[in-house]
Amino acid sequence: MCSAAIFKLKSTLMANSSLINMAKSLLLNDKVIALPTDTVYGLAASIDSTKGINRLYEIKSRDHNNPLAICLADVDDIAEYAKITIPKSLLYQLLPGAITVIFERTSKLNHSLNPGTKLVAIRIPNNEFVRELCRQSVPIALTSANISSEPSCLNIQAFEHLWPMIDGIFDGGQLGQQDPKGLGSTIVDFSTEGYYRIKRDGCVYKSTVQLIESYHLKRLTS
Repeated sequence: MCSAAIFKLKSTLMANSSLINMAKSLLLNDKVIALPTDTVYGLAASIDSTKGINRLYEIKSRDHNNPLAICLADVDDIAEYAKITIPKSLLYQLLPGAITVIFERTSKLNHSLNPGTKLVAIRIPNNEFVRELCRQSVPIALTSANISSEPSCLNIQAFEHLWPMIDGIFDGGQLGQQDPKGLGSTIVDFSTEGYYRIKRDGCVYKSTVQLIESYHLKRLTS
């Protein structure tokens, strides 16, 4: 059934160096790959590959009006793609981790990615394979490895029906240590300075809200 190669990730970043190079090569050639994050398995394409981005939508049967998040390697990379409205100290406490932050996008971001919105959602997963891949290649457009409306996946077998459409699968084993219910990341919109809005509760909702409110940001509910 599977037309994609499956690569088993090892326990250390150094041991995965050849697999990072393999994933990098696929991304830079407009391919779509599956990989583990700190929450659920994701599908990824280069943010600079319009072809790869379009394939993400096709694989997921996703509405093109539903924006994709981007994944970066480090907190210091965010300012290149987004207009940061919160204290850097808060940003460093939120990330890396199971949180997606939303800001207004900058002109650096590929105009073919989410052209219908001035915002950008950003992930920095607490997963060294993903982060090192972004350091060595390019940031990635990232979405969960499932058909839209289906449950998120904690192992590669759970999205086996998508394998024929994926160009490379990087198997990090069973996930769920932080997100056992597959809720995905907690999504927070910071695009209005001084305020925040929870777009999805996700797996770290309570601790995230407590941290944000310790900085005296006001919550928007609509």
